[in-house]
Amino acid sequence: MKITRTRRQIINWRDHRKKLSVGFVPTMGFLHEGHLDLVRRARQENDFVAVSIFVNPTQFGPHEDFAAYPRNEKRDFEMLRREKVDLVFAPKSPKEIYPNGSEVVVRGRKNIASILEGEYRPFHFDGVTTVVLKLFNLIAPNQAYFGEKDYQQLQLIQHMAADLFLPIQVKAVKTRREKTGLAMSSRNSYFSEADRQAASKFYQILKSSK
Repeated sequence: MKITRTRRQIINWRDHRKKLSVGFVPTMGFLHEGHLDLVRRARQENDFVAVSIFVNPTQFGPHEDFAAYPRNEKRDFEMLRREKVDLVFAPKSPKEIYPNGSEVVVRGRKNIASILEGEYRPFHFDGVTTVVLKLFNLIAPNQAYFGEKDYQQLQLIQHMAADLFLPIQVKAVKTRREKTGLAMSSRNSYFSEADRQAASKFYQILKSSK
């Protein structure tokens, strides 16, 4: 598994790679089985698997949890080695991704960026689409994999890829859940046991309501 830290390393790899299909999984790290489902799907469908690990500052608003967001790079690398990932891009600093502070704004069909989560985090999806487009341009994958857990995000990225004519298939992977029904998430590490029990009831209520 090759670990890269800079844009130059990624560009050198991209320019010299053979004509192999590349499956790409962008992450913010602190990996769990939900992330590994994406990696495994990419492995099944491509010759080469690339994963990024980058806690993206532009998708966090003021007073959100950027500084506290869970990180464990060593553990992440070991998990990815076991999955036989070929390339990891873990930028050494945000300046590798944001040298000039450019931003990409994608509203999506029926302005879906401004509803649901977007209503309460008005700049969140601008940060998401910006970083994903930058990573797409650096990695130049054939296919990219996103979880249905972040469904609004998935819809925006699929719209962006189609609307900007990107030669990338954006593929959805089903949500991986814990035994209680709680969707796996890096932020679940914030929960106490009582929090976990309470959070799992939302899924049960939704299933019952359906």
